Amino acid sequence: MLASVVFPGFTINRWVAFVEYLLQASDLESQPRAT
Repeated sequence: MLASVVFPGFTINRWVAFVEYLLQASDLESQPRAT
């Protein structure tokens, strides 16, 4: 990924976790559910 090249310290695991966090945040905003 380009992000890994631009930010060497930004590991793939952190990138995936960051994307999952954004997906969760947007999902909670779009349709909040008690999970």
